[in-house]
Amino acid sequence: MMIRRRFWPMLVAALLFVLTVLEMGPVTKWVVTQFYLKPGVIEQVAGSQSNEVFKGTILQQKGLENQDILPVYGSSEFSSVSAFHPSFLFEGRPTGFTPFLIGHGGCQDLVHVLNVAAQGQALRGKKVVVILSAQWFEPEGLTPDYLAENFSPLQAYYLLLNNQLTVKTKQQVASRLLQYPYVTDNYPFLARLLAHYGQNDTKSRIVNLIYSPLGHIEMAALEVKDAFDSIKLLQIINVNNQRKLLQGIQPVPKPLPLKSWTELSAQATQAGQMAVTNNSFGIEDSYYLEYINKDLTKEKGSAQKDKLTASPEYQDLQLLLDVLKQTGVKPMFVIVPVNGRWADYTGFPLVERQTYYQRARQMVEQQGFQVADFSGHEYDLYFLKDIMHLGWKGWVDVDEAMDHFVH
Repeated sequence: MMIRRRFWPMLVAALLFVLTVLEMGPVTKWVVTQFYLKPGVIEQVAGSQSNEVFKGTILQQKGLENQDILPVYGSSEFSSVSAFHPSFLFEGRPTGFTPFLIGHGGCQDLVHVLNVAAQGQALRGKKVVVILSAQWFEPEGLTPDYLAENFSPLQAYYLLLNNQLTVKTKQQVASRLLQYPYVTDNYPFLARLLAHYGQNDTKSRIVNLIYSPLGHIEMAALEVKDAFDSIKLLQIINVNNQRKLLQGIQPVPKPLPLKSWTELSAQATQAGQMAVTNNSFGIEDSYYLEYINKDLTKEKGSAQKDKLTASPEYQDLQLLLDVLKQTGVKPMFVIVPVNGRWADYTGFPLVERQTYYQRARQMVEQQGFQVADFSGHEYDLYFLKDIMHLGWKGWVDVDEAMDHFVH
């Protein structure tokens, strides 16, 4: 009898503790939206390129609630800052929308699968832009280091809870994630749920019975962390200091008046001519001196065996296409070229480049999605800033494509 009297209070206390933890996520999210998301702040968040944005859910969701926000999924090209960068060219919504940048270096298709899947219903019917980069499609695909740096366990939990996605799609994403030791080693509850998702055998039912409650508790803790991380970012943002956030990348120019796209392209050409003076590859002077010039002779012919035609990234791109389709999103994919002058110097086979462009374009078009294909600009000076990232003219063309897509 004494044991029972002691057991029941302990059980009740444990249940109350679990319920409290589970409710902390919604409570902290409410605190963020009520007390920290002041008018105009979400537009500044849109250009911050911070982990708190693309690895979380709260700030992305709040951005999606704004009809004048255009989600743009990409990677390291976002750090290629100039006056023609979309965060600055569209500052103040001169054409009626704000690009919301989601990603940074190492964010590839599989990372964006989680970003899209985590938002679920909030993305239905929304237009979004996805910027593809050729370097994603190298033979290794998304490296373990990049996955570890950009993986969001909270978004992975939300993926499993997204009823818009088919069981097959979620199993395929789960199988891909489980190929990375970072996921299995650091998130054992999540890993077991991923491994047994949608299976009805006895072992899977036992695993789900044991690990589903533990997973919900971990997800609640991650939701609380998302809220506190969001608060931390919002505390340093106000409607005037987005430029200070990006000064860590490089000095941020003042926005240009948004004139005709022809005039902007001419201005971009002038900016490129001033920034590229010490090489014939169209590479910005500072990048050329730091990364290219000292080993220039060694680079000649060094990429003759490089390939873009066999990569797990194509599987990840298909997963992203499937998730977008099932979620009811209206995407435009942007295909960014490589630097043709540099590719030819290093011997990077033209057939590999062309096959990648064609395959990526066909995969997107087969889903009925729109493509802005700039692969024909490989040899255009100032389209890229270095050997892979969008430059002055490149950003103008992508900005124009996004503007036309929105309107």
